[in-house]
Amino acid sequence: MAGRLLEVRVRDGDRVAAGTVLARLDPKDLEPRVAEARAELDRERLKLIHDRQALEQERALMTLAETALQRADKVKSKNLGTASDVDQASEQLARARLAATLRAQSIAEHPARLAALEAKLAVAERDAARGEIKAPFDARIGRVEAGAGDQLQPNQTILTLYPLDGLYL
Repeated sequence: MAGRLLEVRVRDGDRVAAGTVLARLDPKDLEPRVAEARAELDRERLKLIHDRQALEQERALMTLAETALQRADKVKSKNLGTASDVDQASEQLARARLAATLRAQSIAEHPARLAALEAKLAVAERDAARGEIKAPFDARIGRVEAGAGDQLQPNQTILTLYPLDGLYL
């Protein structure tokens, strides 16, 4: 991942034990990604609450539109209203049904959106934890290729190390 290298704690030729911190990335580069992922997750949870409330209101509007259509139909059947009044009431009912259907669809898609955002948060937290670069095994440092303050790009080599168990000269 990209970020500024805060410190390098080893030099060429050093021996290190498994778990030794070799280098650290600046947490200021990593923490905003975690915060952003958490915020998106919170926003999705709030969206579900608001969608459920809005669906109730849209269903109430749909009931009113059905009543208005029945009223317009009744008035027209007595030759007191026009066909355009019935058409307008029918259009309002169709719009109310569409809005309720779209809102219900958004609620149904919530688990998938939530899962995707939880995965994004997990990746951001994993990357933040990797900001502290540790030796995966007992090793000898081969070469340090980056220094404190360097701006690193994804997959850029910081240092090389060789396992002590598998090193033959």
